[in-house]
Amino acid sequence: MCISFEVTPMLSKSDEDILNERLHNWGRWAADRKLSGSSFLWRMMQKYGKKDPQDMKYEEPKEVIPPLDPIDAVKVNRAWQSLPESPHRYHCAKWVVVAHYCYPNMLKRIACKQLHIGVKDYDQLLELAKYMLFNRLEQHASKRLSASD
Repeated sequence: MCISFEVTPMLSKSDEDILNERLHNWGRWAADRKLSGSSFLWRMMQKYGKKDPQDMKYEEPKEVIPPLDPIDAVKVNRAWQSLPESPHRYHCAKWVVVAHYCYPNMLKRIACKQLHIGVKDYDQLLELAKYMLFNRLEQHASKRLSASD
C-alpha cells in the first residue's frame, strides 16, 4: 500500500499542457491497440461501399485524433523507463501514469484495485509521476541543447 503525501504544483500551465499532449501520444503508442476502423477491410468498406439512405439522416461527429509521433513517444518511454522504482511510492507513481495514459477508458477505481492503492492516492501519484517525467524530459533536452553549442 502506498503512503499518502502532498504534491504541490510545480509546472506552469503551458508546460503541463505540453506534457499532457506528449503523455497522451506516448499512451497511444505504448498501448499498441488498433484503433476502431483501422483495418484494411473497414477502410475499403468506407471508401467503396454503398451508403444506406437511412444512415444519411444522422452521422455522429468523428473525433479528430492527432497523428501519432513515434519519435517523441520513444523519448517519453525512455524517460518513463528511467523513473526510479524506490521508494515504493515512486514505483506506484510509475504505474499510475501507465494506467492513466495507456488505458484512458479504465475506471479509476479498477486501476487503483489493480495497483493496490487507494483512490485518493491516485491523483497525487499521477502528479508525482508527471513531475518526475517532466524533469527527465527537460534534463535530456538541456543535454542535447548544450551538446549542440
